[in-house]
Amino acid sequence: MFGRLLPNSLTLRAIFFSTIWAAISLVAIASVITALYRSAAEKSFANILSAQLFNLIAASDIDDTGKLTGAPDLGDIRYQQPSSGWYWSVEPVTSKVTGGLKSLSLDGATVASPDPSTVPFTSDFRRNYLADGLDGETLDVYETEVSLGTEDQVARFRVMGNHNEFEAEINEFSRSLYLYLSLFGLGSIAVNALAI
Repeated sequence: MFGRLLPNSLTLRAIFFSTIWAAISLVAIASVITALYRSAAEKSFANILSAQLFNLIAASDIDDTGKLTGAPDLGDIRYQQPSSGWYWSVEPVTSKVTGGLKSLSLDGATVASPDPSTVPFTSDFRRNYLADGLDGETLDVYETEVSLGTEDQVARFRVMGNHNEFEAEINEFSRSLYLYLSLFGLGSIAVNALAI
């Protein structure tokens, strides 16, 4: 079949098949590397948001009247830029806790929290979910509920990261990887053709 489709030239046939093999191999390699990079990036992203959630808890408290107090600083300028897609909030859960704390980036707005029946908490009262942001972005939310005083003084802590930025970083890496592998593949094919 290939003999009828391809010219009767060993050189052209060798170049054709080496090109096909290079394309298949490089696409497979790029897919594997991208998947590994995504997995590592997701883990790093989750670790950052989890660490910031613990920092938020450590920097918050309640006073004698049950009002939430504190001035959390998570060390990231994006939590101070309005509608940046990076937010944090501390909200009352029980009636004996009042007030609330929010990052400057929320600019007084609120990000909706799903009902626990829809996104349940784990055994350590934590959960992770995607939510709609203030400017059309998708948020990766890490949330927990903590008792700050008695069992009747529970507050909800949330740290939200811009999931769109994360996806954009993955896509940029993938585009660069495919570009460099394509250049490598074309160079390999050219060297192979010259050798033949």
